[in-house]
Amino acid sequence: MVVGFTIGGVGVSILKKMGGIPKGKRKGKSFGIGTTKIVVSRIYSVVRHPQYICWIFFSFAIILIAQHWLVGVIGVASILTIYMQARQDDQTLVEKFGDEYNQYMEKVPRTNILLGIVRLLKRRKNL
Repeated sequence: MVVGFTIGGVGVSILKKMGGIPKGKRKGKSFGIGTTKIVVSRIYSVVRHPQYICWIFFSFAIILIAQHWLVGVIGVASILTIYMQARQDDQTLVEKFGDEYNQYMEKVPRTNILLGIVRLLKRRKNL
């Protein structure tokens, strides 16, 4: 849980600072909707949706803590729903930012942290 909340908190903080969000939209649940530029540095150079990773880790942790089949079923459904929302957000961001976001999607995975780290290391090695 701690790892998930750390990743999510860092993602939110960086998006607020670097996403070009007007000051009036920085508060509340929907601050991410107001981004005016794609953030491609720090955690966003490893994964595109750190906030969703936070909730996936949280759901997985609850499954492990509860160790009950019903919590497992609900947790898996929750993880699938979160992942589907991340996919939908990618489509929305492609519509908003166009080819620039498509290029970003080719370099940085949606939620796979390990693949993101490997790709980041390869990009740095090639520089």
